[in-house]
Amino acid sequence: RDTKGKNVLTKEHLVSAMELHGMIETEEIDTTDIEDYEGKKELFTFPDLCSAGGGSCVAYNPTDPICNCLVISVLRMWNYDLDMLQADDDLLSTLMRYGSREDLEGVLGNPVFDNNGMLQSAEAIQVTYFLADRSEVRNGNEVDPINEAWEEKVFLESVQDNEPSKSNIDVSYISTRSFSDEFGGAISGDLVFVQVSYIVAFIFLGATLGSRIACGKGSRWAMSFAALILVAASTAAGIGL
Repeated sequence: RDTKGKNVLTKEHLVSAMELHGMIETEEIDTTDIEDYEGKKELFTFPDLCSAGGGSCVAYNPTDPICNCLVISVLRMWNYDLDMLQADDDLLSTLMRYGSREDLEGVLGNPVFDNNGMLQSAEAIQVTYFLADRSEVRNGNEVDPINEAWEEKVFLESVQDNEPSKSNIDVSYISTRSFSDEFGGAISGDLVFVQVSYIVAFIFLGATLGSRIACGKGSRWAMSFAALILVAASTAAGIGL
């Protein structure tokens, strides 16, 4: 979307979106950089990993890799080709050929149409990329190292580098690994609070349980330590450790 929330269906904004797409499409990942990858050395780009699908280009070209990938966006009206976009002198008329009004509303943010149903502006455009499933089961866990590496090294790095201060578009994004990244980050950040809570609980229980302060039978500290051990054991059992 435009950094100021205005019309994004201008030549300069669409060119910026197309340039960002170009990075996402062509940037490579090297399998030697993937941790625990067991296959041979290979280089992959998005067309190598995408879900196959027709209709991604308005004028299908079998020799253009992106036309064989499942991608949903109005950028298809220019075959994801920057030169075609820059040569177009009537962007709105081109966009009207994308499909019905409902189709455009599905890929544009807050589109505005005139009384004749002609597209006038929009606050955002949406681009959706689909990857073919390459997941496998290792030690009882489902993993997809190649796709996850592409999402991290190509997709996420490309969109995160597109800072509003350097570009005329502001990018909001999400990927499959976003959930695990955010969840893992949240858990890592909370570990210190868990450790502190155990210390506080130990001191509290030591001050309230038992009949003796010193070590031995009925010791408050022995009682509190045993209580914490039970809590830790029940937590471990609950998550299957």
